[in-house]
Amino acid sequence: MFRLRPMSEDDLDLMLQWRNRPEVRKNMYTTHIISKDEHYKWYQKIKKDPTKIYFICMQNEDPAGVVYFTEINQSNRNAFWAFYSGNVGRKGIGSQMEFLALNYAFENLDLNKLNCEVLAFNEPVIALHRKFGFKVEGVFKQHHLTESGYVDVFRLAIFKSDWQKYLKAEAYSRLFQNESSYKPKIKVGSSIIQEFKFTRKQIQQFAEATGDDNPIHLDEKAAQAEGLPGTICHGFLIGSIFSKILGTKFPGNGTIYVKQNMEFRNYVEPNEKLKAKVKILSKIGNKLFLETKITNEKDDTVIEGEAEVINKRL
Repeated sequence: MFRLRPMSEDDLDLMLQWRNRPEVRKNMYTTHIISKDEHYKWYQKIKKDPTKIYFICMQNEDPAGVVYFTEINQSNRNAFWAFYSGNVGRKGIGSQMEFLALNYAFENLDLNKLNCEVLAFNEPVIALHRKFGFKVEGVFKQHHLTESGYVDVFRLAIFKSDWQKYLKAEAYSRLFQNESSYKPKIKVGSSIIQEFKFTRKQIQQFAEATGDDNPIHLDEKAAQAEGLPGTICHGFLIGSIFSKILGTKFPGNGTIYVKQNMEFRNYVEPNEKLKAKVKILSKIGNKLFLETKITNEKDDTVIEGEAEVINKRL
């Protein structure tokens, strides 16, 4: 299974090794061999920059590449992104990283538009972006100077609405239906982890949809008067991530909820990064009994409980 996890200082040496490979450097704006000192100074600078987020793409428990977002503009809800593989010789890793990046951009960052720039000679990556729904918005002629002379730069972009349509397309299903890494194995002991967060806008929408307009969710002063640092998410909004995981990913389509119990252990503030884990405790026929848990960045438990679902495809 492929997933993204936040980059840490422990990843720097491996990242530097990947980044300095000739097959990676040739497709970058910066092509010189980066020194360890330069690399570590870069990290100290970007880790304090809220407009940049770097991830390590994991294949099971092994690092497989780097996915990153830059120029994140929350006001205009757009950003740029790029990636490079730790194993350029293996096919399919780029597709997996692109899927994860787009999903993170439009679901977790709640962007409206995601941009990227690609040197014109890097035709495989341009084709990969187009396959996922990116469209060329323009070509900057003789825009970047390389050792071989000036080259054109392609500017591509995709909108959230186009990505949502693409997810439903039959071509997308065919692309991943045979990927064992994309469809987790459904057996006792198997689990899945989903990183997520809820924005103030989503909290407002949940309040409107349910009628739960308790001021602690919507009014900063009212929440602080109750001893909270500020507004907090509705508990059932947070727990709703289990419905998404079970219905679309694990076990997926056809899943019917039978039971769900939840204990709420800690409050969650808007945009707080969370991690949901669903683990199969037992399986009887087409019925699954599951452990469901959500933790925050401090690894404190937010919600824990158990669920029971039925899926006739099991």
